[in-house]
Amino acid sequence: MPIPALTGWAMVVGVTVHVVFALAVGESIAHIQPTPLAVAMVVYLSIFIGVFGLVIYLVLMGEVGPLKANLTTYLTPSSHWRSGGYYWASASSP
Repeated sequence: MPIPALTGWAMVVGVTVHVVFALAVGESIAHIQPTPLAVAMVVYLSIFIGVFGLVIYLVLMGEVGPLKANLTTYLTPSSHWRSGGYYWASASSP
């Protein structure tokens, strides 16, 4: 099965497991108050970061191997600091 199709099916199974688990522990959808910003953030994280990022990483892993593909994790702390980490640190200070 091609990597994008496998990723899509894995996400369908993952969403199903998460929803069933959330309902089993008593989570209620009535407590959710969606705002336009929250909806935009969920769409951005799920589609661009979740789907495209995972597919790109899996294709990279297939081409160069898992050892070399894992070297991309060394970029995570610096990119986090440059993008969101600085914002959250400054927003949480009084």
